[in-house]
Amino acid sequence: MQSPVSRSSTGIYSGWFVVLASGATTATAAATVFYGMNTFLNDLISEFGWAAWVTFAGSSVRTEVGGISAPFVGWAIDKFGPRRVLIIGIGITSLGLLLMSYMSELWHFFFVMALVSLGSSTAGNLCGFAAIVTWFERKRARALTLSTLGGSLGGLLIPIVAISVGEFGWRSTLQLLAIFVATGGMAFGLFVRTRPANHPQPMDGIAQSGVNVSDVSSPMNWGLPVRVAIRTRSFALLMSAFVANGFAMTSLLTLAFSYFEYEFGLSKGAAGLTITVLTVSSIFGRIALGFQGDRYQPVKLLAICSILLTLGLPLLSIGTLVSSDTGKWIAYCGLVVSSIGFGGSVPLRSLVIVDFFGTASFARLMGAERFISTIGGTIGPILIGLSLDLTQHYTVGWLMAALVGGISIPLYLMAQRPDVLIEKYKTLAREQA
Repeated sequence: MQSPVSRSSTGIYSGWFVVLASGATTATAAATVFYGMNTFLNDLISEFGWAAWVTFAGSSVRTEVGGISAPFVGWAIDKFGPRRVLIIGIGITSLGLLLMSYMSELWHFFFVMALVSLGSSTAGNLCGFAAIVTWFERKRARALTLSTLGGSLGGLLIPIVAISVGEFGWRSTLQLLAIFVATGGMAFGLFVRTRPANHPQPMDGIAQSGVNVSDVSSPMNWGLPVRVAIRTRSFALLMSAFVANGFAMTSLLTLAFSYFEYEFGLSKGAAGLTITVLTVSSIFGRIALGFQGDRYQPVKLLAICSILLTLGLPLLSIGTLVSSDTGKWIAYCGLVVSSIGFGGSVPLRSLVIVDFFGTASFARLMGAERFISTIGGTIGPILIGLSLDLTQHYTVGWLMAALVGGISIPLYLMAQRPDVLIEKYKTLAREQA
């Protein structure tokens, strides 16, 4: 008979290395694509004379292409594993950033944005999440939350990216970012993998007294099939909430830098610090709200996140209506509140998919979620850009984002776990184990 697994005999749980690697690749993407590319949108408007809404539409292509490709990425992850998919995505992203540094026409901008989006979607946190959920059960919310901190830590590099744009120009900066993605992303991406079927360490790295290795190393992998999950009322409510929330959230993330630079005349470096405020605030949200996902219903916590997100956006509008110094600090307060809500929602969105539908089809369901939710994320920046062209200010745009984002709150509160289906497929998984 094998002896019980002990914590001392297994060392540091391998799942935590996967969390670290996933967080590092997310940090790389955040510093380059997620936040970094927003630092030169105003430069493109000035250099090429494009309308704000057209430029923001090009940026929104990044969101929509990522959403369209997400279901295929989810399928590829389930079929080939997250590590292979991640490495391919890193290569595509690096190529896209390099090509963007040579663009000279509007169609170039849209094309390379689509290419970068395809790469970043393929190399995004979906790969990391798909790997992490196989390593954790009791500590799943904590693990997912810690991995998402990489996105916030990557955001802390934005002042450096912004200064580089100001000193060396956006073309040279893009070339440097391409090198950064290729080297940094590849170095950490090799460590992102799913848990092997007969891994010698216990699930979550927690020893269970009197339980053999063979008993703890093969956790039950249950889940609703995709065709069943997408037909539930719960899925429809969640996806509708994600669309409304994405309108507000993506608008904030895409336009915060440009907003502070344009409305308050901040330098590149000073505007870059607004992203630091955003990311630090989001870290607080991820820890304060994300960690609670193991104790409370993730969907209810998502409603709280949406409340915070939509409460902060009107303050950005008010900031444009008062004197420059006072308005700037009001806007910063709004940015902090909204960013806390955004930060908390990042791990909880993935956790609610696992909570409602299980892990067996997690990657494909997350891919479907990304595809549907990016509808709002694509439309939001375009409409705010249009309002900017018409009014010369962001005031109306932020109010519009708050109203649309607020729709997600009752939708989250109405969503319920499909308990009958959950029990059915858990029973089926036990019988097949």
